[in-house]
Amino acid sequence: LFRSALLTGGASANRFTVSGWTKGAVLSGAGGADTILSSNDASFSLSDAQLVRSDGAIFNLVSIENALLTGGASSNLFIVSGWTKSATLDGQGGFDTVRSINDTSFVLANGSLTRADGANFTLIGIDNAELTGGAGVNQFTVSGWTQTAAIDGQGGTDTIVMVSDTDVTLSDALINRSDSANFTLISVENAVVTRSEEHTSELQ
Repeated sequence: LFRSALLTGGASANRFTVSGWTKGAVLSGAGGADTILSSNDASFSLSDAQLVRSDGAIFNLVSIENALLTGGASSNLFIVSGWTKSATLDGQGGFDTVRSINDTSFVLANGSLTRADGANFTLIGIDNAELTGGAGVNQFTVSGWTQTAAIDGQGGTDTIVMVSDTDVTLSDALINRSDSANFTLISVENAVVTRSEEHTSELQ
């Protein structure tokens, strides 16, 4: 029985579809803009060097520039802290979460998550976000997000920023908006909430 695989692309843009593989593999894209695709009702941990699925599959990645990860009917978790390139995360059914722990700044919207370190995620069917900063000064911009999120600034003097034409309820531990957005706040020292051109609320 095969327990591992070594697949190497070439100068073109190669696609590696690995949904049906539950063992170990090394995927080397070589030249071109290469993509790994995995569609599984599982949770994923993605970094520049590796993709790990909760069903036991482990893929070592070399020169892979893009990822397309698709969950299923269950609640799937997408951990993307170690990925600094482009990816599409499709939760499908269930209550799906993207988690990113990085000492950087974040911009979160219903269809996208970008980080100041260059990572760029397209989000489809993602219902929840867990964003954690680090020792530095981190900014979390969440104007376009209308679902649930947990924002943890960790160290530094961290700020949550939003522009929204909604009613806003702000406390040290929570922000609730009338468009259904709900944010749990941990170690966030500042909030800049802009409701219109005339009214800006700031909490320090």
